[in-house]
Amino acid sequence: NVLVYFRDISTTSCLISHNIAPASCSRSMVHGVWRRCRRSLTTTRNAMATVKELVFLGTSGGKPTRERNVTSHALRFHDGTFALLDCGEGTQQQLLKVKDLKPSKIAGIFITHLHADHVMGLPGLLRSLFMGGALSKPLNIFGPVGLGRFLSVVFEATLDEEDDSRIFNLQEFSCDEKQQHQEIFRNVNMTVDACAIKHTVPCLGYVFTEVPRRPKVNMDRVRAHGIDPRTISKILNTGSLTKPDGTIVTVQDIADPLQAPLKKVVLLGDTCDPRNLLPFAKDCHTLVHESTFDAASKDLAISRGHSTCAMAVDIAAEFGASQLILTHISARFATIDPSTLEKDDTSDRLASQEVCVGDLAAHDACLEQVKERKECDASTVPLSYDVGTTRTETAMAPVPVVDDIDQIVETPINTDQQLLHQARRIARCKGLRHLSIELAHDFERFAVTDTNNANST
Repeated sequence: NVLVYFRDISTTSCLISHNIAPASCSRSMVHGVWRRCRRSLTTTRNAMATVKELVFLGTSGGKPTRERNVTSHALRFHDGTFALLDCGEGTQQQLLKVKDLKPSKIAGIFITHLHADHVMGLPGLLRSLFMGGALSKPLNIFGPVGLGRFLSVVFEATLDEEDDSRIFNLQEFSCDEKQQHQEIFRNVNMTVDACAIKHTVPCLGYVFTEVPRRPKVNMDRVRAHGIDPRTISKILNTGSLTKPDGTIVTVQDIADPLQAPLKKVVLLGDTCDPRNLLPFAKDCHTLVHESTFDAASKDLAISRGHSTCAMAVDIAAEFGASQLILTHISARFATIDPSTLEKDDTSDRLASQEVCVGDLAAHDACLEQVKERKECDASTVPLSYDVGTTRTETAMAPVPVVDDIDQIVETPINTDQQLLHQARRIARCKGLRHLSIELAHDFERFAVTDTNNANST
């Protein structure tokens, strides 16, 4: 239906003539119809606006623990909507615990692969949304081939006679690694690309990229070029305008400089090699990467289609990421509440959490080598990101790379904080001063900011 709206509605004939309002409706009813339609149109147009933050709903790998649920996280946008990546068992209950993640605000659900810990919560969430009336229109779901069959089997087995098309619109994509990436979503604010990544089953990785905003016209420049303001829209739409004297005026001549894509967020499923995404994920701001194993278990991780914390660091370096967030933590690693760790006394606190002596000894020895060497050639030795220091402090004091990665890798890891500590030490030894590394916990939020201000909230 086409909605025709006039700012000054004196009669209802305009809506009645287009079959939008019945002939017996009143003026107040017409305004009510318009308000509801305008609200609906605005929601559709602004779905997936500019990126605000990541909220993790489940960060455990394979099975839940007392502290972590299985995989799911939400990418929130500034308009209040959010994209849900994966939907493990119990995801809808996790959503109920977060006030600003209302299920009715889900703009789309993106499934990476069909392992149970990533998809078993989806049928229940869809049924709850439909039964509760939270869906004004079918929900967009994206995932690998086979997702539709999974949902159909579940709904059929549970004697659900509802038409699936009333609940969701499903788009399935091939996970052939030889196939080029697929742009699966685009609007005025955001594009989403999907690409196959290596795992034991077909798996997708997603890249969310903000679209540059429409150029802002500078009226001083318009007047300086002698342009009639009535032709501005033509210049913006066509890219240029030829004046009567033959001079060509382009958008760049009358507008402020065009902005580059503001933010790029890469969300990966389980993987041992996501390099297929490299052409589209390059220079991303935030990379969410699994870290199921510690650095010493590389062979085991690859055999099971998973990654170590060291492999995640290497991928972040190749992608040029500013912020690396580790998730999908194995249940073999005890969860330590990060609020109990003081940034200015990391070693002592970690020691109280049963960090092995050899690990701290190696860390202290590494710091001593840094302190003893007061001069280094910054042109040949990259700066390093040190645990417990800010980026500004690191940039002001060039630090030599200490080659003790083998010792770091061989260090036994028993807790998630040790895993994070190991990843940071490996990044430091490789000179990745620009890389901020964090480890996600359930309900933790991470701001998605520009390259110079990536941080956890």
